[in-house]
Amino acid sequence: MELTVKKVLIAPLNWGLGHATRCIPLILEFYKEGAEIFIASDGRSLELLKKEFPELVFFNLKGYDIKYPENGSMVLQMILSAAKISAAIKREHVELEKIVEDNNIDIVFSDNRYGCWSKKAYSVFMTHQINIQAPDNFKWAESFILTKNKNFISKFNECWVPDFEGEENLSGKLSHSGTAENIKYIGPLSRFTFSENQNPSLEKYDLLVICSGPEPQRTIFEEPMTKEVLKTNLKVLLVKGVTEIKKKIEQKDNLKIISHSDAKEMQKLFEVSSLIISRPGYSTIMDLVALGKKAIFIPTPGQTEQEYLAEYFMNKKYFYSKAQKNFNLQQAISAAENYTGLKISLQPELLKSAIQSLLSI
Repeated sequence: MELTVKKVLIAPLNWGLGHATRCIPLILEFYKEGAEIFIASDGRSLELLKKEFPELVFFNLKGYDIKYPENGSMVLQMILSAAKISAAIKREHVELEKIVEDNNIDIVFSDNRYGCWSKKAYSVFMTHQINIQAPDNFKWAESFILTKNKNFISKFNECWVPDFEGEENLSGKLSHSGTAENIKYIGPLSRFTFSENQNPSLEKYDLLVICSGPEPQRTIFEEPMTKEVLKTNLKVLLVKGVTEIKKKIEQKDNLKIISHSDAKEMQKLFEVSSLIISRPGYSTIMDLVALGKKAIFIPTPGQTEQEYLAEYFMNKKYFYSKAQKNFNLQQAISAAENYTGLKISLQPELLKSAIQSLLSI
């Protein structure tokens, strides 16, 4: 009996590059299991995945176009933009249904895109934030935000969390307190694969700086970090995370700057760098843990998820973190010596089992 090839549409949110990068191992596993894969996204996320998988079919599915504030809370910004976000979710749902119908899609896999569920296909939502954290002065609204988030997730057949289910996990209370239906923990997802056999001839760096996230905060992060690095004698590589331009490499004294890099090159850069400075985005954390690298975190101001994760790992003495305001690189490097980093097995068999089960529906 001939098995029917399942058509799978994967739709990551264009919010920085983390949602796209953590979909890379997902896409590879679906491919191994014989699925026909389609990608729907926009902006830098879409461009990154086009570079990684040029042979796939892509759809430009406009996102929510919410900007990080230069100052203040991201959650407050989203509350104030609720009507705009709601309209965008409705629009993307209509567009998604047309893509599903026109291409006979069997499974829709949404990474944090609330409108990417379908009445015509089995729908899976992936997130590490079931319990969105409100800023301290908006804790009174947290239960409302939680209820609203779970109502959105309930439109999907399943909710996948890229983390471990037990007490030893990477997302803490973001995904392990409260209740939500149809949750499946699939283990952390990283585009990187740990290897003992690293190339000793590769150029080494004292520091790798990764600029990521939506504008204007990506640029706000890049500019002062560049100034801090140039004050030192350290050999530093900075990756800008700007995928929409042709790859560009610059050299400024002790600092090399790359506009963007693919997954294979980025793993090599992680491996040859003694220390990494980045935002504590969840996808970056999963990449760091996959390779057992040490890092300094600088949370995006007002981004409660990153602020929580930075504090969570700092309290465990794994990763040092420091606020962006008045950041001093030399002081941070000295303080980071007391933090161990974290290396664990990501247990890829959890993802494999989940995808096999999904494709058998």
